[in-house]
Amino acid sequence: MIIRINDFSWNGTQTLFVQVTVECENNSYQELLRIVDSAIYGDFVNENKSPLKHDEIRQLLDYLDKKIKTGFFEE
Repeated sequence: MIIRINDFSWNGTQTLFVQVTVECENNSYQELLRIVDSAIYGDFVNENKSPLKHDEIRQLLDYLDKKIKTGFFEE
């Protein structure tokens, strides 16, 4: 699975919007996720709505969590 962060934008001091591209199993998805106080939201990471499998969602969440903790999104 390949994950790319295409763009991100802060809305205030707590809400971050992140546009990601995820490539897996010959499919490519471009999605917008919302991050509030390090919690990641969006249908793309919801197991009941996402085209991704459980393990792929977990990998994406872990990837974004690592980016948050290392200050990747700091302005």
